[in-house]
Amino acid sequence: MKRIISMIMATIMASSTCCLLCACTGYTSISRYDDADKYLVGSQTYENADLDELRIDWPKGQIVLVEDPNATCVTVTEENDLDDKKKVHSYYHDGILNVEFWRSGLRSNVTEKDKHLTVTYRSVRNLVVNTASSTLKANALHAENVDFKMTSGDIDVDRITCDRLTCEMTSGDMDVDKVDCDLFGLVMTSGDAHFAEITATNVSMSQSSGSITARALNVDTFKSNSTSGELDASFVRADLIDVVLTSGSAVIGIPADGATVAVASTSGSFRSDLTYSVVQGNYVFGEGKCEIGIEMTSGSVRIK
Repeated sequence: MKRIISMIMATIMASSTCCLLCACTGYTSISRYDDADKYLVGSQTYENADLDELRIDWPKGQIVLVEDPNATCVTVTEENDLDDKKKVHSYYHDGILNVEFWRSGLRSNVTEKDKHLTVTYRSVRNLVVNTASSTLKANALHAENVDFKMTSGDIDVDRITCDRLTCEMTSGDMDVDKVDCDLFGLVMTSGDAHFAEITATNVSMSQSSGSITARALNVDTFKSNSTSGELDASFVRADLIDVVLTSGSAVIGIPADGATVAVASTSGSFRSDLTYSVVQGNYVFGEGKCEIGIEMTSGSVRIK
């Protein structure tokens, strides 16, 4: 019996050691990318400060994007003592800057602290960032189109101003103080998304689980489709709000000029502490100007 216990303990210790090593070194496999022979290695400076498109593929570590109105060039910076094959690889052509994690097709180990990327530029028209578990930080992002794809990791941005913002999250945490755009689309499997203020024409949010919190929404239309999870949205202004809920919960803070709410429910609950009247089967709050449609299989919706 003692021998069996010793063997079990040895296995646990070996497994723990392996996990610690993985946490320290981090194993990463990167797919191949086109035109790999044209990429420059390590920190670089490119003469044109204005980019038509910036594409970053950075699975782990940290990304810092810096918009500098006084910049006269684009800089790609990564401070480390890694072998060339593990350093940042970048390629600028025809107004497009591609930034890759390391050499095309490389499979190796690297620490998180050695893969901290900073890209400084004056302006960009299209911004695309793909990440597995990186942290993305920026004070302000201005572009026509902004596209984030993340498996996990964090996005921490003070302000995003664009025509179109799309974000796909498997998990992770998205924290943006202010979004100002025409079209905003968020698709998340799980994780948490927090927005202090959103001004947009059309907003579409889809979640399998996780939590979405959006404050000070000033929109024409807002659509939410949730399998489960939690939605907490407060509106300064909205013409149309459409909420589809399979399960989970939704809390809707209606605009000051009121709302007319139509509810279709298989099961679940609808409630509000606000004063309302029932007109032709709809719940009317205040002046009833905002139209709200709620369709739920189960779960709960509260109007506040």
